[in-house]
Amino acid sequence: MASPISMKTYMGNNYHFKIAKDLYYVLHYPNITEGDFMDRLVIPAGERLEVYSHAGPFDKGIAALKAEGLELITARELAEARILGGSDHPVSREGLWVAEHPIYRNNKQADVLVVDGAHSQLLKHPVEATDAHRDGKEFYIDQKVVGELREQATPDGKHGVLLLPRQAIRKAIAVEALADDAYARFLFRDLAGQYGQFLKDAGIMEVPVYVVDAGHAREQKQPFGRALWVNDLRGRSGLYGNDGDLRDGSGRVRGVRRAERATRDVPQETPGVDPSIPPDVLELEQRLRDVVAPALREGVAFKYGDVMYVPVRREALDKAK
Repeated sequence: MASPISMKTYMGNNYHFKIAKDLYYVLHYPNITEGDFMDRLVIPAGERLEVYSHAGPFDKGIAALKAEGLELITARELAEARILGGSDHPVSREGLWVAEHPIYRNNKQADVLVVDGAHSQLLKHPVEATDAHRDGKEFYIDQKVVGELREQATPDGKHGVLLLPRQAIRKAIAVEALADDAYARFLFRDLAGQYGQFLKDAGIMEVPVYVVDAGHAREQKQPFGRALWVNDLRGRSGLYGNDGDLRDGSGRVRGVRRAERATRDVPQETPGVDPSIPPDVLELEQRLRDVVAPALREGVAFKYGDVMYVPVRREALDKAK
């Protein structure tokens, strides 16, 4: 498999291309406000899988994804991106919120409903959910809504809502058992087994599971939702279903877009073009020639660690798009 290609453009008074050992390329996002950024990670595969990333509070991240026409990544899509990108890819080295998440009931059993993105109240009301955490409160969900979700809930979650009794929640799931565990299977779907093998190959033996204490759930005035944070590989891909800080400025969301590789970028009849070279690599080479090389000659570049930062004029970036 070819090495992953990653692109990052920082917004501010100047544009900078970030060129590292495994981080290449340049892209312009005109709708990103100063101080925010969004990565675009292109993972070479049969079809192009573009994984976008935004760092910051949950509500800001969801708004950034919507501005790009994207939805929050699902746990299955995350597993797929990590398998394709490898354990050293940024998508594997960073934890993030996913579309699925738990809803904690305040009944005697304090059982848990795990919903997919289509049934998520957090995704329907990201600002309200984040504001609740800014105020130090739970994001409460109407009893009627939770009752309707409970009616749809099944032990296998086939209707998008998983009924997860407290006694079925493990403190950790062995990677070999991901495909056999109802919670992991609901999250990672048909890739649960493959993701387990991927984690095993990365030296991970089990996936930690965290949920809100049953006593805390019973004490609440009504059911509430918490986000699900899937940790990076250093954190053993832990499933943090107790995440109560959507306001966290170091939080992260990702969105995925699938696209066929554009054959028009590499005409078959063009002399001197090797058809085996991926279009993304050809695009990178063109950007390096047309934008980065002139900037190196005319601007002042500096190096920090393994990263070279090159000042780039706006008109040069626009011309290269």
